[in-house]
Amino acid sequence: VIPGIKTRRSVEWMYFGAKYSGVYTIDSADPQFHQLAKMYYDMQTSVMGTDHVYNVDNFNEMSPPTSDPEFLANSSAAVYNGMKASDPDAIWLMQGWLFVSDFWTPETVKPYLSSVPNDKMLILDLYADASPFWAKFDSFYGKPFIWCLLHNFGGRRSLYGNLTHIANAPLNVLHQSTSMVGVGLTPEAIEQNPVVYELMTDMAWHDAPVDVGDWLDDYVTDRYAAAGKMAAVHQAWHTLERSVYRLSWPDRFLGVLHLSPRIGGVYPAVDVELKLAKQNPSRLYIPPNNPGAYNCTAVTSAWRQLVGAIPMGGASGPLSYDLVDVGRQVLVNLHADLVTMANAAYLRSVATGEDTSAEIMAVGDNLMKVIVDLDALLGTDQNYLLGAWISDAEALGVSAEDRRVLRLNALNQVTLWGPNGQINDYAEKHWNGLVGSYYAQRWSRWLGAMAFAVKYKFPVDKNAFEAGLLRFEQDWYQSTTSTFPSEPSGDPAALSKRLYERYAVAPDGAFLHYSDTTVTGYDLNAGVRLVSRDIAQLKVLCLYDPLCVGFTSDGFLKSSTANSMPMTGVDLYVRSQH
Repeated sequence: VIPGIKTRRSVEWMYFGAKYSGVYTIDSADPQFHQLAKMYYDMQTSVMGTDHVYNVDNFNEMSPPTSDPEFLANSSAAVYNGMKASDPDAIWLMQGWLFVSDFWTPETVKPYLSSVPNDKMLILDLYADASPFWAKFDSFYGKPFIWCLLHNFGGRRSLYGNLTHIANAPLNVLHQSTSMVGVGLTPEAIEQNPVVYELMTDMAWHDAPVDVGDWLDDYVTDRYAAAGKMAAVHQAWHTLERSVYRLSWPDRFLGVLHLSPRIGGVYPAVDVELKLAKQNPSRLYIPPNNPGAYNCTAVTSAWRQLVGAIPMGGASGPLSYDLVDVGRQVLVNLHADLVTMANAAYLRSVATGEDTSAEIMAVGDNLMKVIVDLDALLGTDQNYLLGAWISDAEALGVSAEDRRVLRLNALNQVTLWGPNGQINDYAEKHWNGLVGSYYAQRWSRWLGAMAFAVKYKFPVDKNAFEAGLLRFEQDWYQSTTSTFPSEPSGDPAALSKRLYERYAVAPDGAFLHYSDTTVTGYDLNAGVRLVSRDIAQLKVLCLYDPLCVGFTSDGFLKSSTANSMPMTGVDLYVRSQH
């Protein structure tokens, strides 16, 4: 303890409040800062040795107390000089993520960087794949920087990634900038979309942009090694490349499976992106999904092609993984449409007084079946097991109390992330166990509350519903008795075939087809277009709703076909019994 030393307290972060955030740091202007920094680096080197590169991130997701250029220059000089006092060859490695704040403009960035020699700082342009800062800040005013692919936040699952951009942008920037020195990976979690990371790491060895189609052919051949019917496998991957693998993070589709349900919301959640937007009002709010950009139909087509590629002896290795991963996305997309349908039935009752409980439960029963089937599919692959996550966490503990705390934190991190859901579902995972016990219970409560309300004309107390949901969520992550498989079970190929037949094949003769025809009005989902455009899947969804008499190929379920009319490019499908 050094009496009288000057400290600053950081801002409270992400609604965690003073109890869990707002840490105290030593003011870089205090005379003792330099001495303490040297002591710290000396001690670190004595324990770990040094490669002369030290990572320090001042003001990450928090703004400096003033935009005064002299203060900014002095604060960065103090950090660097502390390193240099311990190691004259020190290089400051800094994430460029702090520059996401509107505080940072050329007028504030330049003085902040200027007090460190160019050859003594290395900046990670952390989100260069989607929001690069090198161009905004003139190649960081001469500081060497690394073009980084962030790609993923929180380990949240969705098939997406812009392969064409990855194959071109790093080399284009190398020629356009004055100080780019390399490429890097900076995802918050890497256990998803392996094709994205394979291409990004490969780009380090190229001196010219690559043709994505040719590269993908080589990737698929190497990945599968004739493990399936290769023509169908190549077709599936090119289907994905032409659609979801031309998208960056803002255009991904996470679905709504992982979101804590809210009564009356088609996409019900308080998303962490919205909290970030409230903290920084000028920040772009990115909703949890962009169904307008995301091609769910292509994902279903690729799933169909992969299922068709399964060899006689079943699937293993990468083919098995991809069957689960692509099938997972298809079922998540289907779940989102069923949420839309159940929610629309509830809102119709609220507006008209009609008892739609039977419709809610019919749609809801199928919604819950999708969740059960998804949980089973995920359970066939080692990469999708909540039990493995818990086991890995507990293995780090020495005592029983260690293991209890490690388990609690492991479960909290993938659910509420905070005692009361401070950044709820930010690190959601499509994992066996999490889907089947946690997400399933939340959606079951949501469906039951809506069906009860419309059947008995008893308005839902939304505050009470959300409070009850929070209690369930807290009890779930704090439980010490629940167990989940840590080893996979079941045959992913056989199950994929069964689920494909269930969710992407409609009964023969169930619908009559009318080309270039639409229906005006009579939208079951209050004008909300379903994300599915695959005709077989739209047939399945229509059959799940007892009030659906047909649908149009552009994704609208219909309660009547009375107002049919010609429309080029849109087809009408009418249930045969109607």
